[in-house]
Amino acid sequence: ELSSLSNPGYDILWNPPQPNTQIEKKKLFAACRFLVNFYGLDLAKTHPIQLLIQFIKEGLSISDLNLIFLGIGNELGVQIGNAFKTNRTVCRLNLGLAIALLSSVGSNKLGKESGMAIAEALYTNNTLAILDLSNNDIASTGAVHLANALKKNNSVTKLFLGKNHIGDLGGIAFGQVLETNSALLHLALNTNNINESGGVSIGKGLKKNLSLTSLYLQNNRINGEGIKEIALGVSNHARLDILNLAENSFGEIGALLLASALKENTALKSLDISGNLIMERGGVAISDILRANKTLQKLYAGANHLNDIGGTAIAEALILKKSLTVFYLGIFLISVSFIGFNGIREE
Repeated sequence: ELSSLSNPGYDILWNPPQPNTQIEKKKLFAACRFLVNFYGLDLAKTHPIQLLIQFIKEGLSISDLNLIFLGIGNELGVQIGNAFKTNRTVCRLNLGLAIALLSSVGSNKLGKESGMAIAEALYTNNTLAILDLSNNDIASTGAVHLANALKKNNSVTKLFLGKNHIGDLGGIAFGQVLETNSALLHLALNTNNINESGGVSIGKGLKKNLSLTSLYLQNNRINGEGIKEIALGVSNHARLDILNLAENSFGEIGALLLASALKENTALKSLDISGNLIMERGGVAISDILRANKTLQKLYAGANHLNDIGGTAIAEALILKKSLTVFYLGIFLISVSFIGFNGIREE
């Protein structure tokens, strides 16, 4: 269908037809996306997103809507949020980029007002299950509104909110969400300037949460009482499979707290504590985790200044660890089945 478009095909944009059927609407939107991608049109001045917004309101039967790299901006983002108040067909909405390559790559620059509008839609929309708003600068205001909506919403199971400058206010708000929301399974709050108080709230939320399976908090500044509460929250969590705490600078004390918590945990399968300067005592603490925890399968602990004592303690523990399949230290990703006491492959 797209190959039959006349070149350059701008009539579709400036004089769009009036589609009457679901198939015609899908073809028209596909044509608009084709023109945007291949001709670099400014979406703020052309029809595709406006058409899409109308289609969303009318319930166009698209279940997966991927709108990354489009520079949508705040004004159109608000309109998209408003359109989702009545939409009952889209299950997955991607307006961000969960893995941002650069600070500007993948951003639609939605802003806090768009975050607020999307949050408002979540009060009535019970279809949307996966929502990616990564790298859109919705700030603490947008995050708090989203968190409040998720206290009522029971359809969103995966939320990607990394790189949005939500700060401690956002972290506190999502900690409160974890206390009551039983639908959310995956939560990514990485790279958000969350500090100690935000970490405390998230930790307290984990203590009461019964459903979360993966939590991404890397590249924040959660230390002190924040990492202490998270460790306590993780200790008896029965469903959390993945926890990423890389690049939080919680140091050796944080490593000791996590080690103590994971001695009790029987659910966690993947833990990332890379880049936290846990030093020698932290390395020994990791070895304690490896010895005591029976379920952990993947451990990432690179860039931690372990020195010889910490490294040796880990190496000795690895020999006895049967459940661990991947261990990351420094620049190497190691399959534990190939590790002997001296790091030499054993047949």
